Amino acid sequence: AMAIKILAVEECTKLGGPDEYNDPAHFENRLVADLGDRLGLNAAHIRQAHLDEHAESRFPMFGATRRAKATARARELFDLEALLKAFAAGASTFGESSAKDSLPRIFLDWASERMTQKHIIFDEDTCTRVEIEDDLALAVFESIFLGRTFAPSEATYRGEPLNDLFPIDVVAADEAEEVLREAKAVEARDAKVLKEAEATKDKGKLGGLMFDDKGMFKGGVFGKGGKGPMFGQGKGDDDSDSEEASKSDEEDLPRWEVDLDSHWAPLEKQLVRKIVAAEAEGHNEVEYCSRGFPYRLNLEAMAQINMQTGKQRMVRRKDGDDED
Repeated sequence: AMAIKILAVEECTKLGGPDEYNDPAHFENRLVADLGDRLGLNAAHIRQAHLDEHAESRFPMFGATRRAKATARARELFDLEALLKAFAAGASTFGESSAKDSLPRIFLDWASERMTQKHIIFDEDTCTRVEIEDDLALAVFESIFLGRTFAPSEATYRGEPLNDLFPIDVVAADEAEEVLREAKAVEARDAKVLKEAEATKDKGKLGGLMFDDKGMFKGGVFGKGGKGPMFGQGKGDDDSDSEEASKSDEEDLPRWEVDLDSHWAPLEKQLVRKIVAAEAEGHNEVEYCSRGFPYRLNLEAMAQINMQTGKQRMVRRKDGDDED
Protein backbone atom coordinates (compact mmCIF):
# COMPACT_ATOMS: atom_id res chain seq x y z
CA ALA A 1 0.00 0.00 0.00
CA MET A 2 2.81 2.41 0.84
CA ALA A 3 4.54 1.74 -2.49
CA ILE A 4 1.30 2.61 -4.34
CA LYS A 5 0.88 5.80 -2.29
CA ILE A 6 4.44 6.92 -3.08
CA LEU A 7 4.02 6.09 -6.77
CA ALA A 8 0.75 8.05 -6.89
CA VAL A 9 2.48 11.15 -5.52
CA GLU A 10 5.31 10.76 -8.04
CA GLU A 11 2.88 10.48 -10.96
CA CYS A 12 0.79 13.44 -9.80
CA THR A 13 3.97 15.51 -9.52
CA LYS A 14 4.73 14.73 -13.17
CA LEU A 15 1.26 16.11 -14.03
CA GLY A 16 1.93 19.38 -12.23
CA GLY A 17 0.40 18.41 -8.87
CA PRO A 18 -0.32 17.30 -6.34
CA ASP A 19 -3.33 19.59 -6.30
CA GLU A 20 -7.12 19.44 -6.13
CA TYR A 21 -7.37 17.96 -9.63
CA ASN A 22 -4.21 15.83 -9.72
CA ASP A 23 -5.11 14.22 -6.41
CA PRO A 24 -2.86 11.32 -5.27
CA ALA A 25 -5.79 9.66 -3.48
CA HIS A 26 -7.67 9.26 -6.78
CA PHE A 27 -4.49 8.41 -8.69
CA GLU A 28 -3.95 5.56 -6.23
CA ASN A 29 -7.19 4.05 -7.50
CA ARG A 30 -6.01 4.48 -11.09
CA LEU A 31 -2.87 2.54 -10.17
CA VAL A 32 -4.75 -0.15 -8.26
CA ALA A 33 -7.21 -0.61 -11.14
CA ASP A 34 -4.50 -0.84 -13.81
CA LEU A 35 -1.69 -2.57 -11.90
CA GLY A 36 -3.54 -4.49 -9.20
CA ASP A 37 -3.50 -7.87 -10.96
CA ARG A 38 0.18 -7.50 -11.78
CA LEU A 39 1.14 -6.61 -8.22
CA GLY A 40 -1.03 -9.23 -6.54
CA LEU A 41 -3.31 -6.75 -4.82
CA ASN A 42 -6.56 -7.68 -3.13
CA ALA A 43 -9.31 -8.41 -5.68
CA ALA A 44 -11.90 -6.50 -3.63
CA HIS A 45 -9.64 -3.43 -3.57
CA ILE A 46 -9.20 -3.66 -7.34
CA ARG A 47 -12.98 -3.78 -7.89
CA GLN A 48 -13.43 -0.81 -5.56
CA ALA A 49 -10.76 1.18 -7.41
CA HIS A 50 -12.66 0.70 -10.68
CA LEU A 51 -15.65 2.46 -9.10
CA ASP A 52 -13.73 5.72 -8.54
CA GLU A 53 -15.34 8.06 -11.11
CA HIS A 54 -12.83 10.84 -10.44
CA ALA A 55 -9.91 8.52 -11.18
CA GLU A 56 -11.71 7.30 -14.31
CA SER A 57 -12.43 10.78 -15.67
CA ARG A 58 -9.20 12.53 -14.69
CA PHE A 59 -6.57 9.90 -15.42
CA PRO A 60 -6.62 7.73 -18.58
CA MET A 61 -5.94 4.02 -18.41
CA PHE A 62 -2.27 3.09 -18.60
CA GLY A 63 -1.05 1.89 -21.97
CA ALA A 64 1.35 -1.06 -22.27
CA THR A 65 4.55 0.98 -21.99
CA ARG A 66 3.41 3.14 -19.10
CA ARG A 67 1.97 0.11 -17.31
CA ALA A 68 5.30 -1.71 -17.61
CA LYS A 69 7.23 1.27 -16.24
CA ALA A 70 4.80 1.82 -13.37
CA THR A 71 4.89 -1.85 -12.40
CA ALA A 72 8.67 -1.84 -12.28
CA ARG A 73 8.67 1.36 -10.22
CA ALA A 74 6.12 -0.02 -7.75
CA ARG A 75 8.31 -3.05 -7.20
CA GLU A 76 11.30 -0.79 -6.59
CA LEU A 77 9.36 1.13 -3.96
CA PHE A 78 8.15 -1.99 -2.15
CA ASP A 79 10.09 -2.22 1.13
CA LEU A 80 9.95 -5.81 2.38
CA GLU A 81 12.14 -5.12 5.40
CA ALA A 82 9.85 -2.33 6.59
CA LEU A 83 6.80 -4.57 6.04
CA LEU A 84 8.29 -7.39 8.13
CA LYS A 85 9.22 -5.05 10.95
CA ALA A 86 5.73 -3.54 10.94
CA PHE A 87 4.21 -7.03 11.08
CA ALA A 88 6.47 -8.10 13.95
CA ALA A 89 5.68 -4.94 15.88
CA GLY A 90 1.94 -5.34 15.33
CA ALA A 91 1.87 -9.02 16.27
CA SER A 92 3.86 -8.30 19.43
CA THR A 93 1.07 -6.12 20.80
CA PHE A 94 -1.02 -9.19 21.69
CA GLY A 95 -2.76 -9.00 25.07
CA GLU A 96 -5.96 -9.91 26.86
CA SER A 97 -7.71 -6.90 25.35
CA SER A 98 -6.77 -7.79 21.73
CA ALA A 99 -9.90 -7.92 19.58
CA LYS A 100 -10.81 -11.14 17.80
CA ASP A 101 -10.20 -9.63 14.36
CA SER A 102 -6.99 -7.79 15.33
CA LEU A 103 -3.63 -8.68 13.75
CA PRO A 104 -2.09 -10.15 16.93
CA ARG A 105 -5.14 -12.34 17.61
CA ILE A 106 -5.34 -13.55 14.00
CA PHE A 107 -1.60 -14.34 13.99
CA LEU A 108 -1.84 -16.25 17.26
CA ASP A 109 -4.68 -18.38 15.87
CA TRP A 110 -2.73 -18.95 12.64
CA ALA A 111 0.43 -19.98 14.53
CA SER A 112 -1.59 -22.39 16.65
CA GLU A 113 -2.85 -24.14 13.50
CA ARG A 114 0.15 -23.85 11.18
CA MET A 115 3.34 -23.98 13.26
CA THR A 116 4.80 -27.18 14.65
CA GLN A 117 5.99 -25.41 17.80
CA LYS A 118 3.57 -22.60 18.44
CA HIS A 119 5.13 -21.65 21.80
CA ILE A 120 8.23 -20.42 19.97
CA ILE A 121 6.48 -17.13 19.12
CA PHE A 122 6.46 -16.13 22.82
CA ASP A 123 9.35 -14.49 24.67
CA GLU A 124 11.78 -16.97 26.25
CA ASP A 125 11.75 -15.42 29.74
CA THR A 126 8.04 -15.36 30.61
CA CYS A 127 6.28 -17.00 27.64
CA THR A 128 3.53 -14.38 28.04
CA ARG A 129 4.49 -11.89 25.33
CA VAL A 130 4.55 -12.47 21.57
CA GLU A 131 8.08 -11.77 20.40
CA ILE A 132 9.00 -12.19 16.73
CA GLU A 133 12.44 -11.62 15.28
CA ASP A 134 13.19 -10.80 11.64
CA ASP A 135 14.07 -14.37 10.55
CA LEU A 136 10.84 -15.77 11.92
CA ALA A 137 8.77 -12.94 10.44
CA LEU A 138 10.18 -13.67 6.96
CA ALA A 139 9.50 -17.39 7.38
CA VAL A 140 5.90 -16.64 8.40
CA PHE A 141 5.35 -14.58 5.23
CA GLU A 142 6.94 -17.28 3.06
CA SER A 143 4.69 -19.93 4.63
CA ILE A 144 1.55 -17.82 4.13
CA PHE A 145 2.18 -16.59 0.59
CA LEU A 146 4.46 -19.29 -0.87
CA GLY A 147 3.27 -22.39 0.97
CA ARG A 148 6.74 -23.22 2.29
CA THR A 149 9.81 -21.56 3.75
CA PHE A 150 13.09 -20.98 1.92
CA ALA A 151 15.57 -20.53 4.76
CA PRO A 152 19.01 -22.18 4.38
CA SER A 153 18.96 -25.77 5.64
CA GLU A 154 21.31 -24.86 8.47
CA ALA A 155 19.23 -21.86 9.65
CA THR A 156 17.83 -22.14 13.18
CA TYR A 157 15.50 -20.13 15.40
CA ARG A 158 16.07 -20.43 19.11
CA GLY A 159 17.87 -23.69 18.55
CA GLU A 160 15.22 -25.23 16.27
CA PRO A 161 15.64 -25.78 12.49
CA LEU A 162 13.72 -22.84 11.02
CA ASN A 163 12.21 -24.72 8.08
CA ASP A 164 10.92 -27.47 10.40
CA LEU A 165 8.70 -24.96 12.22
CA PHE A 166 6.39 -24.71 9.18
CA PRO A 167 4.92 -27.76 7.41
CA ILE A 168 4.68 -27.45 3.65
CA ASP A 169 1.26 -26.48 2.31
CA VAL A 170 1.27 -28.35 -1.02
CA VAL A 171 -1.77 -26.58 -2.45
CA ALA A 172 -0.50 -23.10 -1.55
CA ALA A 173 2.98 -23.98 -2.84
CA ASP A 174 1.57 -25.10 -6.21
CA GLU A 175 -0.51 -21.93 -6.46
CA ALA A 176 2.55 -19.83 -5.63
CA GLU A 177 4.55 -21.58 -8.38
CA GLU A 178 1.82 -20.74 -10.88
CA VAL A 179 1.74 -17.10 -9.75
CA LEU A 180 5.53 -16.95 -10.03
CA ARG A 181 5.42 -18.28 -13.59
CA GLU A 182 2.80 -15.69 -14.49
CA ALA A 183 4.85 -12.93 -12.87
CA LYS A 184 7.93 -13.94 -14.84
CA ALA A 185 5.88 -13.96 -18.04
CA VAL A 186 4.60 -10.45 -17.25
CA GLU A 187 8.15 -9.25 -16.59
CA ALA A 188 9.32 -10.73 -19.89
CA ARG A 189 6.47 -9.02 -21.78
CA ASP A 190 7.17 -5.74 -20.00
CA ALA A 191 10.85 -5.95 -20.89
CA LYS A 192 9.90 -6.50 -24.54
CA VAL A 193 7.44 -3.58 -24.48
CA LEU A 194 10.03 -1.24 -22.97
CA LYS A 195 12.68 -2.34 -25.46
CA GLU A 196 10.33 -1.75 -28.39
CA ALA A 197 9.30 1.62 -26.96
CA GLU A 198 12.93 2.68 -26.68
CA ALA A 199 13.64 1.57 -30.25
CA THR A 200 10.57 3.46 -31.49
CA LYS A 201 11.67 6.54 -29.56
CA ASP A 202 15.09 6.47 -31.23
CA LYS A 203 13.55 6.10 -34.69
CA GLY A 204 11.10 8.88 -33.95
CA LYS A 205 13.84 11.42 -33.26
CA LEU A 206 14.55 11.71 -36.98
CA GLY A 207 11.08 10.78 -38.19
CA GLY A 208 9.48 13.45 -36.04
CA LEU A 209 11.64 16.08 -37.72
CA MET A 210 10.75 14.96 -41.22
CA PHE A 211 7.14 13.69 -41.06
CA ASP A 212 3.95 14.86 -39.39
CA ASP A 213 1.56 12.64 -37.42
CA LYS A 214 -0.14 11.57 -40.67
CA GLY A 215 3.12 10.42 -42.22
CA MET A 216 3.36 13.42 -44.58
CA PHE A 217 6.78 14.87 -45.29
CA LYS A 218 7.27 18.23 -43.64
CA GLY A 219 10.93 18.89 -44.44
CA GLY A 220 11.93 18.96 -40.79
CA VAL A 221 15.70 18.45 -41.24
CA PHE A 222 16.12 21.07 -43.90
CA GLY A 223 13.03 23.08 -42.99
CA LYS A 224 10.23 24.47 -45.08
CA GLY A 225 11.68 27.11 -47.37
CA GLY A 226 15.09 26.74 -45.70
CA LYS A 227 13.81 26.63 -42.11
CA GLY A 228 14.97 23.85 -39.86
CA PRO A 229 17.54 22.79 -37.31
CA MET A 230 20.25 22.41 -39.96
CA PHE A 231 19.70 25.62 -41.88
CA GLY A 232 18.62 28.16 -39.33
CA GLN A 233 15.52 30.34 -39.65
CA GLY A 234 15.45 31.29 -43.33
CA LYS A 235 11.99 31.91 -44.89
CA GLY A 236 10.69 30.44 -48.12
CA ASP A 237 8.38 32.02 -50.64
CA ASP A 238 5.22 30.35 -49.28
CA ASP A 239 5.66 30.83 -45.54
CA SER A 240 6.82 34.42 -45.18
CA ASP A 241 3.86 35.42 -43.07
CA SER A 242 2.89 32.03 -41.61
CA GLU A 243 4.05 32.82 -38.08
CA GLU A 244 2.22 36.14 -38.00
CA ALA A 245 -0.93 34.57 -39.50
CA SER A 246 -0.82 31.74 -36.95
CA LYS A 247 -0.57 34.20 -34.06
CA SER A 248 -3.45 36.21 -35.49
CA ASP A 249 -5.61 33.08 -35.83
CA GLU A 250 -4.96 32.11 -32.23
CA GLU A 251 -5.90 35.58 -31.00
CA ASP A 252 -9.22 35.40 -32.91
CA LEU A 253 -10.20 32.01 -31.43
CA PRO A 254 -12.96 32.05 -28.82
CA ARG A 255 -12.20 30.59 -25.41
CA TRP A 256 -13.91 27.31 -24.60
CA GLU A 257 -13.80 25.84 -21.10
CA VAL A 258 -14.84 22.60 -19.41
CA ASP A 259 -16.15 22.29 -15.85
CA LEU A 260 -13.75 20.12 -13.80
CA ASP A 261 -15.88 20.40 -10.65
CA SER A 262 -13.28 22.46 -8.79
CA HIS A 263 -12.66 24.95 -11.62
CA TRP A 264 -13.21 25.73 -15.30
CA ALA A 265 -10.26 24.67 -17.48
CA PRO A 266 -9.59 25.89 -21.05
CA LEU A 267 -9.94 23.45 -23.94
CA GLU A 268 -6.92 22.96 -26.16
CA LYS A 269 -6.63 25.32 -29.15
CA GLN A 270 -6.61 22.39 -31.57
CA LEU A 271 -9.99 21.30 -30.24
CA VAL A 272 -11.33 24.86 -30.31
CA ARG A 273 -10.43 25.04 -34.00
CA LYS A 274 -12.49 21.88 -34.58
CA ILE A 275 -15.41 23.45 -32.73
CA VAL A 276 -15.19 26.64 -34.83
CA ALA A 277 -15.07 24.57 -38.02
CA ALA A 278 -18.06 22.47 -36.92
CA GLU A 279 -20.11 25.56 -36.12
CA ALA A 280 -19.25 27.07 -39.50
CA GLU A 281 -20.46 23.90 -41.25
CA GLY A 282 -23.65 23.70 -39.19
CA HIS A 283 -22.66 20.61 -37.20
CA ASN A 284 -23.74 20.17 -33.58
CA GLU A 285 -21.18 17.62 -32.43
CA VAL A 286 -17.42 17.24 -32.37
CA GLU A 287 -15.63 13.98 -31.61
CA TYR A 288 -12.02 13.86 -30.42
CA CYS A 289 -9.57 12.02 -28.15
CA SER A 290 -7.84 13.47 -25.10
CA ARG A 291 -5.52 11.79 -22.59
CA GLY A 292 -6.39 8.38 -23.99
CA PHE A 293 -10.18 8.80 -23.80
CA PRO A 294 -12.68 9.28 -26.69
CA TYR A 295 -15.02 12.26 -26.21
CA ARG A 296 -18.05 13.78 -27.92
CA LEU A 297 -18.78 17.50 -27.54
CA ASN A 298 -22.48 18.35 -27.96
CA LEU A 299 -22.70 22.01 -28.93
CA GLU A 300 -26.44 22.20 -28.33
CA ALA A 301 -26.40 20.68 -24.86
CA MET A 302 -23.03 22.36 -24.15
CA ALA A 303 -21.76 19.09 -22.73
CA GLN A 304 -18.62 16.98 -22.99
CA ILE A 305 -19.33 13.23 -22.93
CA ASN A 306 -16.69 10.59 -22.21
CA MET A 307 -17.73 7.94 -24.74
CA GLN A 308 -15.99 5.20 -22.77
CA THR A 309 -17.35 5.91 -19.29
CA GLY A 310 -20.48 7.97 -20.06
CA LYS A 311 -19.26 10.73 -17.74
CA GLN A 312 -20.62 14.17 -18.74
CA ARG A 313 -19.22 17.61 -17.99
CA MET A 314 -20.55 21.05 -18.85
CA VAL A 315 -18.68 23.25 -21.30
CA ARG A 316 -19.02 26.94 -22.02
CA ARG A 317 -17.86 29.50 -24.52
CA LYS A 318 -16.19 32.68 -23.29
CA ASP A 319 -15.50 35.54 -25.65
CA GLY A 320 -12.91 38.15 -24.94
CA ASP A 321 -15.24 40.53 -23.06
CA ASP A 322 -16.90 37.88 -20.87
CA GLU A 323 -16.34 38.06 -17.13
CA ASP A 324 -16.00 35.08 -14.75
